[in-house]
Amino acid sequence: MTAGRIFRHLLRYAGGCVVSFGFWTLWLLLGALAAVQFYVAFRSELTVPAFVLRRIEERVAQNGLKVTFADATFDPTGRMLLREPQVFLAGFSDPVLSARAAYIGVNPWPLFVGRIEPSEIRIAGGTVSVPAILSPSGQAEAIVRDVDADVEPADSQLVIRHVTARFGALVVSVHGAAIVPPRSARPPGQMNDLLRARFKEFCQAAVQLTRRLEAFEEPSADLELAPSPTRGAIVTAQIAARGVKLDTPFAMELGRFRATTRFPLLGDTPAMSHLDFSAAELHLPGAVEIRELSAELRGRLRPTELRVDPVELRIAAAAVVTPDGTADDFSGVLRPEPLPKVRGELVARVLGAPVDVSGTADLSARTAHLTVNGSVSPAIVGALQPRVRVDLGKFFGFASADLSDSTVELGPNWHFQRAVAHVALQQIRAHGVLMDEGRATIEVDPTHLYAPEAYARIGENYARGTYEHEFATRRFRFLLDGRLRPMDIDPWFRGWWTNFFQRFEFPKAPPNASVDVQGTWGQGWKTSVFVFVDSDAPVALGQSLRRLRGRLFVRPGFYDGLELHAVDPDGGAADGTFTVTASVSRKLWRTIDVDLKSNVSLAAAGRMAGELGRAVLGPFELSAAPALKLHAHFDGPAVAPPRHRSLDLEARTTGSFKFHDFPLQDVAFTAALRDDELTIDNLIAKFAGGVARGHAKLWGTGANQRLGFDASINDASLGQAVAALQDFSAERKNQPRPAPGKFVQAKSNVRLDLAASAEGLYSNPLSYHGDGNASLRGAEIGEVPLLGLLSELLKFTALRFTTARASFKINGTKLDFSEVALRGANSAIDAHGNYALDRRQLDFRAKVFPFQESDSVIKSVVGAVLSPISNVLEVKLTGTLEKPDWAFVIGPTNLLRSLAPTPSPPAGHEPPPPTPAGSAAPTSTGAPVPGAPGKPAAAPVTAPPGTNSSSGEKTAVPADAGHATAGRH
Repeated sequence: MTAGRIFRHLLRYAGGCVVSFGFWTLWLLLGALAAVQFYVAFRSELTVPAFVLRRIEERVAQNGLKVTFADATFDPTGRMLLREPQVFLAGFSDPVLSARAAYIGVNPWPLFVGRIEPSEIRIAGGTVSVPAILSPSGQAEAIVRDVDADVEPADSQLVIRHVTARFGALVVSVHGAAIVPPRSARPPGQMNDLLRARFKEFCQAAVQLTRRLEAFEEPSADLELAPSPTRGAIVTAQIAARGVKLDTPFAMELGRFRATTRFPLLGDTPAMSHLDFSAAELHLPGAVEIRELSAELRGRLRPTELRVDPVELRIAAAAVVTPDGTADDFSGVLRPEPLPKVRGELVARVLGAPVDVSGTADLSARTAHLTVNGSVSPAIVGALQPRVRVDLGKFFGFASADLSDSTVELGPNWHFQRAVAHVALQQIRAHGVLMDEGRATIEVDPTHLYAPEAYARIGENYARGTYEHEFATRRFRFLLDGRLRPMDIDPWFRGWWTNFFQRFEFPKAPPNASVDVQGTWGQGWKTSVFVFVDSDAPVALGQSLRRLRGRLFVRPGFYDGLELHAVDPDGGAADGTFTVTASVSRKLWRTIDVDLKSNVSLAAAGRMAGELGRAVLGPFELSAAPALKLHAHFDGPAVAPPRHRSLDLEARTTGSFKFHDFPLQDVAFTAALRDDELTIDNLIAKFAGGVARGHAKLWGTGANQRLGFDASINDASLGQAVAALQDFSAERKNQPRPAPGKFVQAKSNVRLDLAASAEGLYSNPLSYHGDGNASLRGAEIGEVPLLGLLSELLKFTALRFTTARASFKINGTKLDFSEVALRGANSAIDAHGNYALDRRQLDFRAKVFPFQESDSVIKSVVGAVLSPISNVLEVKLTGTLEKPDWAFVIGPTNLLRSLAPTPSPPAGHEPPPPTPAGSAAPTSTGAPVPGAPGKPAAAPVTAPPGTNSSSGEKTAVPADAGHATAGRH
């Protein structure tokens, strides 16, 4: 046998031994294992080896924790059971985690080499507690109870099959998975450092959170973990409750609600998180209720502080109900700046109108500053009434309104403090006045309303101005400038405003007007008004005008015309002031004061002055507008007697002027009225081509009213005067005007001077007493043919008169002529007598002196021869002016007797005293002057009132007077 063969046999033997040893060893192990399994199969619990327990304690200690338990066993399935485990944090004597039991599923093979690799962990009856040293109560306090957990740990992931627990009142359910760093990637002591650094904060935050959860009714939370490589897991949490009551940041109460959020499980860096929230209802302070609320909160989660910093809150609600009204379709965005201050934008339909609100609020102080845009519902007026404590509906309303950049300020506890609104309104109802549209800037606080800018239109009326109103006192003031018919705002004032402005109409267009009104609503007697009016084509007091401008101060019972300018249709203007006072309760005027300068037509002035004006101006008729200056005061029916009146008047007219149909021209005068006394001074006028001057006084009342006058006429035409008197008499009797007679035409160049003064009862023309004088000048006064037809050949025998003078007295029913003298180039007539005004009877005696004034030699001779005949040519005139009757005082049979010497008068008889020359002349009536024997020689200078002026023509001396005389005697 060779060596190599021997070596191969040795190797084969050695290999067989090794294999046999291996099989026997395997069989022994298998037998031992079978024995162990057989032991375990008959034993339900086995004591955990000491080295395993030590390994567990070492593993926990690496994270700064200490674990204890009553005992530890494991069962044949490989799960360890730890009874009453407790986990302690280093430095604390109280356990932070305890449980009734903990089950740990382990792989038995790594146990043999001293490694613990749990494949499952279950905890039953677990509790998480705050150590006594960190608890507000000073005792260990459980914050998480009834923990029941089943998790599957792995090297890089933790699968949570389920975890249930109670965190205060909150029932928590957790499931999902989380990524955990590999053991090799975890720095030693990381968990220990984290617990030491944050455990105190975790405990404090957890205690505060459990306190807040006490406000929740049946809260629950479901947390689902989705693995995240960087954050461990992203948690999706759903939280629900039957209700909640919160005190911070302000008192609120929610009904059934649900919230969903996502946040990272691990990491110190704040992360954005979303919270979706919904609630059936939310009750806020001030009886505010939000229905069907939904919200989305974005915030930064601070995991280490267990706090979320809100970034944005989006909310929506079906309705927001407040005591002042309801907002529908509510949505908005709120952003903290930071809390408790919030900035937001809200959109809603408030009382049915869309409104956009933005602004800021302090949730702690309960204040807000809001900006509002959109529309305003008419119902807002009623909603504001409880705030301002005034029934605004009585004063204000509208159909629609739009707001722009309006602001609202809410004070502490959300009390309304101030609002500034820029509003445009349609169909405005303002204290009974309906406006078509308006724009205003309105400032409102609980006590005051102020509109610094306002515009309103009522049809053709429009105005711009300001308005101010105090709610408590109801005092107001508004200033308006525009075009306005005063009666269109009559409901604001009533009574006194109507009584005054109803006398004015503006048919063409509303007048330009400025109004300043202030007073108290509901107390019209406290209202005062400044009004400026400028109008074209108005109607004032029933009179159409071309223009009217006025500035008035008005308050109940007082109207002060500070400026008045009126132009009538003919171009006449009136400027002045007036003041009217009235009794508001009795609706009667008290006093009128007028200061006026005018050249308005008399007809227009009469219509404007009303009944009083018609009574005063009715007797006047003018062809042109008078120029007047007037100052007057009158007491009205509201003044207790005695009532006073006064008037100072300066008047001037051009053209025709009639007073009670008596004709004058170019009249100027001044007048003063004091109660029942009227004085007219400085009267100057044109009459019959001459100038009339004088003054008059009227005083007394009723039947005792008296008139005194002093008048004169200079250089008037006798013919024109007679014609004027004829026309006046005809108009007074409602008869047609007579045609101009021969006398009027013949005496047109005779000039008349007359002066008279008298006094009597105004209503009785026959009661006047006074005196006067008159004179005539002109070649046409009269001519007497002394020798009849022979005088046609011997012209020097005709008696021609160029002047006439008369003095007279007015004695009631008589005009007594003490002297009537006619003078001519060759003759003279002297007469005296009277005229009975009541009977219209003449009674005159006249002497004719032929050729007395002649300076011719022939005429002187003839005059000397005929001088004794003067006594024969004495004439007696009787009858009426319409039908005079005259006769010679001495007839032919008494011629010698008349030439005899005149016997002396009996003793005791004295002739009447002569009338003084140049005595005062009182009346506008004159006496007829007799002419040649047989007929009057001249017409009366002026006809007495009521006589037929045509008698003047009958009294003219005819050319055949001598033949008439011879025929009768």
